[in-house]
Amino acid sequence: MPTPNTNAPIADPQTGMVTGEWLQYFQSLPGKPAAEKIVQATGSPFVYTATAAGHLVVQGTLTALSIVRGRTTISISPSVAMIPLSQGDQAVLGYSSAPGLVFLPS
Repeated sequence: MPTPNTNAPIADPQTGMVTGEWLQYFQSLPGKPAAEKIVQATGSPFVYTATAAGHLVVQGTLTALSIVRGRTTISISPSVAMIPLSQGDQAVLGYSSAPGLVFLPS
């Protein structure tokens, strides 16, 4: 389906609803989000490398947390429960009891 007229409003100004032309276009786009991936922490510190952009969900208590992007390492609060990652980023997790980990690709 061709792209609708880009000068046409996406939403009806009176109802706030997506216009029919744009709704048909959006519904014609292929794809679903990729499925979540269960990640097994194998020892502390555990390093997870993101194979795609997304979020690493931490279910448990961490003692340390940092993100590595290229040559830059950033320490962040270990109380964070959802870590946004770009493809290739690494999350380095320290813990005394292995947390549950789930990666949600974007």
